[in-house]
Amino acid sequence: SVDVDGQAVHVRLLEFIDGQSLGHVGHLSHDIVVGLGELCARVDLALADFEHPGLERILQWDPRHAQALIKHLLPVIKDADARACVIEAGEQAHRRLLPLIPSLPIQAVHLDITEHNVVWLRDSQRQWQMQGLIDFGDLVSTWRVADLSVTCAALLHHAEGDPLYILPAIRAYHALNPLKREELQALWPLIVARSAVLVLSSEQQASVEPGNAYIQANLAGEWNIFDVATSVPMALMEAAILQA
Repeated sequence: SVDVDGQAVHVRLLEFIDGQSLGHVGHLSHDIVVGLGELCARVDLALADFEHPGLERILQWDPRHAQALIKHLLPVIKDADARACVIEAGEQAHRRLLPLIPSLPIQAVHLDITEHNVVWLRDSQRQWQMQGLIDFGDLVSTWRVADLSVTCAALLHHAEGDPLYILPAIRAYHALNPLKREELQALWPLIVARSAVLVLSSEQQASVEPGNAYIQANLAGEWNIFDVATSVPMALMEAAILQA
């Protein structure tokens, strides 16, 4: 146990959570999408007052550095048309974010609440039930809404081409942890920027290990996320999110 404000608090370290991730599942049900949005909200609420010097660090996945990272990694994409698409997506997202940045709350966030880091088990009715969240390696202090943007970007891999697929997760998050209007406006640009960072990071890994089948499979998934994220005008998705 540890002492917190004079009170003994018992701490348990779990080294194993029974269950599996849903990264291998093609289509995630509405309930799972909602569950991921709710989990993200609960985690952000729990971390809202958490402070530690280690949170103030430069992290590749921190969206505050997305535009700089995109420019740095662009040479890994050899196809000129693909490179131009990534450049345009990054610049559009950056332009839309700039006026919103002063209004975005900052706090500690998990920054990797995705289908790969949430453990699930089937119940007696064969329905997936959430068991826990793993991998706190990307914990950092950044914009609060960045956490939801990571979750939503990951969901696009399961969206079958429909960007509106993420709206139930956004509604679920907002119901538990209400977002400011500026955060809702920033959400889609953050998702687009995240999708660009994902493809560039995976392209870089693939260039280092061209024979790695796992990396190649991930790369296809990241491009799928990017394609869905850039398939609709940014203003349209912003309006859909605000109305959701």
